[in-house]
Parts: sequence; C-alpha cells; structure tokens
Amino acid sequence: MIDPNFVFSQSNLQTFEYCRYRFYLRYIQHLQWPAQISASDDYQNDLEAGTFFHQLIHQHFLGFERELLLEQARNYPDARLNGWLTTFFNSPYANLAGKLYPETAFTTQIGAHLISAKVDLLQVTDNGNITIYDWKTSRKSPSIHHLKDRFQSKVYPLVVSKRLNNVDDQTLIAMIYWEANFPDKPIIFNFAETDIETIEKELLVKMNEIKSLSEKDFVLTNDIRRCNWCEFRSFCDRGVSAGALPPDTELELSEYEQEIPEGDPQPWG
Repeated sequence: MIDPNFVFSQSNLQTFEYCRYRFYLRYIQHLQWPAQISASDDYQNDLEAGTFFHQLIHQHFLGFERELLLEQARNYPDARLNGWLTTFFNSPYANLAGKLYPETAFTTQIGAHLISAKVDLLQVTDNGNITIYDWKTSRKSPSIHHLKDRFQSKVYPLVVSKRLNNVDDQTLIAMIYWEANFPDKPIIFNFAETDIETIEKELLVKMNEIKSLSEKDFVLTNDIRRCNWCEFRSFCDRGVSAGALPPDTELELSEYEQEIPEGDPQPWG
C-alpha cells in the first residue's frame, strides 16, 4: 500500500494520529487540495512570522551579523519579529559552545522503516552530550504533558541518537523547546538510554501498523471538530468553510518549510 521507501517523520506520524484518511490523502495519494486551513487571519500571519523567525535564527548560526538580522526583523511587517529576535539574542541559547548543526535533517532506519527528523539546532558538546533545540512562537505557552506526548518529542531524540555513532549509556540527550513569547519558561526533556529504547519500540509498532494497512483502513476521524480546520474537509464532504483554530493549537512549521537536502550534516562552531 505504502511505498517501501516511504520516510516517516514526526509530521506524518502526527497526521496519522489526527486522521488516518488525512494521512492517506496527503502522504499516499499526494493530493493537493487548496482549501483554507483556518478562518482566522492570525493563523497565516503566525505561520509566516514564525517561519521567518526560524530563518533568521538559522542565519545567526551560519555566522550572519546580528545587526543585519535585527534590521531584517525591524523591517518585517509583523512587529513581533523584532521582539522575538531581540529576546533570542539576549538568551543563553544565542551563544552555544560545541559543534552546532542548524536546520539539519537526519534520516535513519528503524526495523524495515526509514524515519527522519529535521531539527532547528543540534548541539554536541566537547564531552559528547547532545541537545536538540526547537524554536517556537506559540501564542499560548504549551503544557509539558502536551509536548511530551507529541511525536516530535519522540522522533527527534530517537533519530539523532541513532545517527550519532558515539551515543552510549553515558551520553546525555536533552531536547529543549524554547518559546519566543515565554523565554524564561523553556521546556526541557532528558532522555536516558532506556527512554530511547522505549521510544524505538513504540514507534516501530506504529510504523509497522501503518505499513500493514490497506486502503480501506485509512478511515475518517470520528472527531468531526477536527474537520473544521482540515484542508480536505470539502473533499470528504465534511464542510466547506474553515473554522477558527482552538487557541492552544500549535503550528507545525515543519509541514510547510522547505525540505533540507539529505546528506552528511556539517557542523558549525
């Protein structure tokens, strides 16, 4: 049913949990359906500003001058961007030591499946400890439990640990979510070797399940509310007009950002 070379990611795994049929249309049929996601203009504004914020931080870790980046932020139509970038430059995360891999895509094999993770920033310190950073611009501070349950918090540490050959039971792996609107409240998850093993088993079961499904198994979600902000709602005869997103909905920028070409990652720093 699915191409043997299909590459799983946090985005498509989360989509599968959201609605199996949405997964089928987007990732198997590759259907392009130009429906509006949300009735709110804030959604598109947040998406565009958040994407540009990620680009500016990427340029920072590539060595661009801060004043040049701040000038771009000041000239951006959304005034929030200047505040976000200024806040970031005043944070400890703007001055990190060790080998840094900004906006880097990693792909590995788990069982018979390929799985990838595109990280905002990966830091490997001189003593071998690993930290994954994810920059966010949410309007509402997300809960720890919400982030912990998302596939991003499972796929990223698993893929990175598999790709880096020096990971052992002494290696410390952390993932830090840093919110530009809540800079003093980073959400940090630490992963021991046993945590990675548990995640691997869980994701392997999920990927095996997806690969085993036939076309008829990709059913519509039972939660009709989700259809209000799905681009395929009219295709499925579940509405025409977009609804307003719930206030705690997170923007999955990785679904819309340009793909980073695969290859051996090169560090900066």
